[in-house]
Amino acid sequence: MTLATVPEIDAELDALEQAVVEACAALVRAAETAHRRGADGVSNAAGHNDLQSAAVSTDGDAALQNRPSHPTNRDTHAADSVTDWDAESWYLPEDFAVPPHCIPVRADVRFAPWDAIVSAAGGNYDAIVMDPPWQLATANPTRGVALGYQQLSDELILSLPIERLQHDGLLLIWVINAKYKTALDMFDRWGYRLVDELAWVKLTVHRRLAKNHGFYLQHAKETCLVGIKCASGWPPTVRRGVETDVIRSERRGQSQKPDELYEWVERVVPNGKYLEIFARKNNLRNFWVSLGNEVTGESFEKALPPAVRQQLLSQMENGDAAK
Repeated sequence: MTLATVPEIDAELDALEQAVVEACAALVRAAETAHRRGADGVSNAAGHNDLQSAAVSTDGDAALQNRPSHPTNRDTHAADSVTDWDAESWYLPEDFAVPPHCIPVRADVRFAPWDAIVSAAGGNYDAIVMDPPWQLATANPTRGVALGYQQLSDELILSLPIERLQHDGLLLIWVINAKYKTALDMFDRWGYRLVDELAWVKLTVHRRLAKNHGFYLQHAKETCLVGIKCASGWPPTVRRGVETDVIRSERRGQSQKPDELYEWVERVVPNGKYLEIFARKNNLRNFWVSLGNEVTGESFEKALPPAVRQQLLSQMENGDAAK
């Protein structure tokens, strides 16, 4: 009998992982369909949650204020079982729902409604996360791996109005090796001080290193730079010494960052106002404003409750929105 080689075993394990994911996805979809058929008054026309149920004050306060307490567990992700119909969202490889307390802003960052986004947080987000679609200049930058998103030049990314979005808080930027210096220049340009970096060690479902293509070495991690901005030295909303600089988590879809990163932010900046720029539909999260041209949802104005939407539009028309 011929023993299987290590590469053959790895290939079989990867195929088994994919088969399990597909089977679980089919089971969840089937169960969800059965539930919807039996529920009265549930609209499935657009496939989105009713964001008007988001916990935002209806007396005209800015969005993201007076909302419920943040969850202490991972109830913004996959349901623990297919019968857990109260789960706030579902994670499926092909289908993503908008969590009820998330504000998705589907817009190209070059033409985003920045005035309204600034006003939604009262002029300051406590934490901002960015995963820029870095433009790669080499002839074969991804070693034959297709990219599922549009790339932007360094100049366009640098032109983002970060100074208007945050004057006191935490900024996290996912960076690739070729753009490390560029990201440092951005921190300096926007007025931030680099204080640390996070390493996401990617794992398979079997807790082995999930290796990927690299120019010199195989990559099994990603780096997120951490910077702060505060006139008094340290933002009062940011806690020190409560988290490590390493996240060990399973690799999922292309460019999909680990849920643990958002949990890390929420523990370091508890009950804050959170913004993700270049967000994608597979990372929508409760209590976050998620901006990107690939998020699930409607335009910014339609995503807000009517009273808040009317207030923001009135402010913009009267020239009172944050500049």
